[in-house]
Amino acid sequence: MLDDNPDTPPDTPPDTPAILASYIICPSCGYCLAGLPVSGSCPECGKPCAEAVVPDSIYAAGPAYVSRVASGASLVLLSYYILIISIIVTFLLMIFAGRLGAMTGSGAGPMAGMLLGMAIYGLAIISSGIIRLIGWIRATTPDPALGRNTRTEKHRGTVRAMAITIFSLQAVQFVCTLIPFAGMLLWLAQFVCGIIMYVAVTAYIREIGRRIPNAALVRTARRVRVTALWTLMVSFVLFVILMLLFWISANTTSPPSSLADVYLGFAIVDAVIGGLVLLLLYFRVLGRFAKAMKAAKENAMAIHRSALSSPPPAA
Repeated sequence: MLDDNPDTPPDTPPDTPAILASYIICPSCGYCLAGLPVSGSCPECGKPCAEAVVPDSIYAAGPAYVSRVASGASLVLLSYYILIISIIVTFLLMIFAGRLGAMTGSGAGPMAGMLLGMAIYGLAIISSGIIRLIGWIRATTPDPALGRNTRTEKHRGTVRAMAITIFSLQAVQFVCTLIPFAGMLLWLAQFVCGIIMYVAVTAYIREIGRRIPNAALVRTARRVRVTALWTLMVSFVLFVILMLLFWISANTTSPPSSLADVYLGFAIVDAVIGGLVLLLLYFRVLGRFAKAMKAAKENAMAIHRSALSSPPPAA
């Protein structure tokens, strides 16, 4: 098993055969090491073959499993691209409608633009949510060969459960939009589930990286996890302090202190910056995950073709 240092090679299991199996891939260059002695080195990059031995290799289940996880990672990333593009299109559409209304002197243009923009945004929210849910369900497919005997199993279950929960909360919130108190509770529940999923996703991707193995993916997931937790903690503490100062300035003096608006403004800026940092970190690890799984899919197909073209063992 690998330790917390992603650069540390996995320990070679005591029952590792002297000759590597067909699904062993060099973690450095991706070369298929099938048939090579475990004591040897990769003929492409010279990395010791022992460092490629992973007890719960992602390739053991065959190309179908790897392809399913890879397609799920791509769908999750695609869902966020759809959401971002829809926000940009909605914003530009509203600006265009506003300018059109100013030139024509009619309020119909801005109103129509706003309604169309909100319709596009709502459709994007629904479609991206469905795509994201499907993506996470595929990306967290159980390993058909090893079942629960993988290091990703615990995090896999958490990610899948949180993905379904968040989608369900969003669906309920979409129906209960006109109920302010219910909407606030649903937002709070989504926020808590989102934090849990954020942590679980980075842990799941880190362990997937160890099963490939892909040291770059492991490092990225670990760094994103640590940076995100520190960002969340610092941003939350700063937000609480600023809101407390705002409350004191607004309620303990008459008239309210002019600093109240300053504290409130800084609190909003803190929340926006913290959210953007977390979002960018999330995109980084998802992008690396999708890229690594695409390469793993190609490796799995190459291993499969190599196994089919290999001569049968002598009787």
